[in-house]
Amino acid sequence: MQHPMIKKALLCNPPTGLYVREDRCQSSVDDFAVSFSRPPMDLLTAAAYLESAGVQVKVIDYPITKGTWSTYIDDLRSFHPDLLLISITTPTLSKDMKAASIAKNILGNGVLTCAKGAHFSDNDIQILNDYDELDMVFRGEDLCSIANVARGETIEKIPGITYKKKSLVLRNESADLIQDLDQLPMPALHLIDNSIYVRPDNNRATAHIDTNRGCPGRCIYCLVPNIHGRRIRSKSTDRVIEEIERCVHEFGISSFHFKADTFTWNKKWVLDLCRKIIGRKLKIEWFCNSRVDTIDEERLVAMKQAGCFAIGFGIESGSQMILDKIKKGTTLNQCCDAINLTKKHGIQVYSYFMIGFPWDTISTVQETIDFACQLKSDFMDIFIAYPFPGTDFESIVKKEGLLLGGGVDGRAYSQAELKTRHLSAEELVKMRKQGLIRFYTRPSYVVRKIWTTRSPLTIYNYIRHGMKLILNLMKR
Repeated sequence: MQHPMIKKALLCNPPTGLYVREDRCQSSVDDFAVSFSRPPMDLLTAAAYLESAGVQVKVIDYPITKGTWSTYIDDLRSFHPDLLLISITTPTLSKDMKAASIAKNILGNGVLTCAKGAHFSDNDIQILNDYDELDMVFRGEDLCSIANVARGETIEKIPGITYKKKSLVLRNESADLIQDLDQLPMPALHLIDNSIYVRPDNNRATAHIDTNRGCPGRCIYCLVPNIHGRRIRSKSTDRVIEEIERCVHEFGISSFHFKADTFTWNKKWVLDLCRKIIGRKLKIEWFCNSRVDTIDEERLVAMKQAGCFAIGFGIESGSQMILDKIKKGTTLNQCCDAINLTKKHGIQVYSYFMIGFPWDTISTVQETIDFACQLKSDFMDIFIAYPFPGTDFESIVKKEGLLLGGGVDGRAYSQAELKTRHLSAEELVKMRKQGLIRFYTRPSYVVRKIWTTRSPLTIYNYIRHGMKLILNLMKR
């Protein structure tokens, strides 16, 4: 079976609201205490593959550009793509499918409707059976197979896709994980307006660079093993430098998010990258994610000198019992030590917590809130644990009958899709609100943030975002 060659492709985040659509992180931007707009890096990489196949490509992030369904319809009629690729999240799937439905209504079978997202690693066949308007989904971590589809190659031979053939849904073998990340194409940044993706503190344009994939951790709630595997694969430090310099020189961007499942895991790699950033005299600022057991003084000194201004730590719980149950593999003492050491070197800390695991009680959730307030984090978030398909967490809550199944309308981290053995969904939502309000309204916290922030613009943005957070929490 062969599809005609693709000449035009529209890749989009559909106009279903502003969401983080990364495979491992899926929720409304409003659900984050500190939110920032993120460019659609998966789509930009897919666009680069398509351009290499001679396809004319448009990448449109409708939510961030304030596009509507009317805008989307106008784009379909004016551009008339042969291929549509939409980025979906598990909580917004049914809404996102409207994009495929509209495309079929306007363009008929002349458009190949496709979707990508972590959801399809486990539920691909079911979704294609449920939605007549969807022709194909891409599974796994990479979208290189989209170029094979565009070239009109035999569908049955293309790995990593599930597709319809007449009345059948067929699943090809999975694509292998890319072992050499340097082989990934440069994201097609020229297809978007990079200036609209900004940091929340100073409004500076920020580029996102995919530096590492995979994590050896065993956390029961995490999608990373399903998507990227447990073995860490890293781009060479020379390739990362090349991407940094491209952003600096071609797009005038000097602020970065180094996107990795655990950026600091390989100490030698981190130190080498920092040395090269310093050696090239790249005056950049950047932030990353880390585990508390993969940080030390030598790493922090080098990272600070190379421009690191913030690190996000997945603390998850203030209860050691919960940490052990979710197989986090860390201790509360390690959390305290990592944050104190990071703060000692003048790097801001963003701590992430989760509540809503089966073993959570009023007491363990309160321990988490107390611990969050005890730590000297600059920013903090509390998320309600979400049972993403294919995770051990999903299996546990289904087995124990804790999954409510009513849908959270895209609010994966602020609304509860489940209950615990001891707490209702309503209690989880209430305690999350209480924890965030308590953390951000402490007089000591407010005074410290204002006192240590020298930029009037940053202070203004902190106040603006803080007021927005409190208002969002109060009205839900």
